[in-house]
Amino acid sequence: MLLLAGLAALAAVVATAAGRRGQYLAPRGTVPTIDGDVFKSVWDRAPWSEAFMEIRGQKGDAPPGSGPSEAQATKMKMLWDDDFLYIAAVIDLAEGDELVAKFKERNSPIFHTDSDFEVFLDPSGCCHGYKELEMNALNTVWNLMLDRPYSDGGTEFGGRVAKEGEPLYWE
Repeated sequence: MLLLAGLAALAAVVATAAGRRGQYLAPRGTVPTIDGDVFKSVWDRAPWSEAFMEIRGQKGDAPPGSGPSEAQATKMKMLWDDDFLYIAAVIDLAEGDELVAKFKERNSPIFHTDSDFEVFLDPSGCCHGYKELEMNALNTVWNLMLDRPYSDGGTEFGGRVAKEGEPLYWE
């Protein structure tokens, strides 16, 4: 079991195992210790989400039967305070599945090879100015801000495409 606790929205839309989008309402909470232990009492106030489902693009993009099994359940819970949104996730791997975490440098392309947990934040729901945070099992972070969808000529802002101080840098 891989445990992630990160900070990164008070309601989230998640793709659920039932094949529909569900809604998760995050309760206000106290600041948790960011230590990977999602079973401490500070997290008791937050309910677990439904299990996530495979979301690899348009119908037919993912090979048939490639979605997660019950043994590969991923679920999360969230808390918030005046300053931050706190997200904790439990990712179970089925026996025989490999946990891949190769990248150690911030803003490395972990989404290409590593087993990672991805959070997309779009409070306005318009796909403009949304934020993305990904983290692998080594706590390597990749993040970006997208001014509008790539399909609408969107530009990526982040440490992967620019250095601090440059116009496209966003952290």
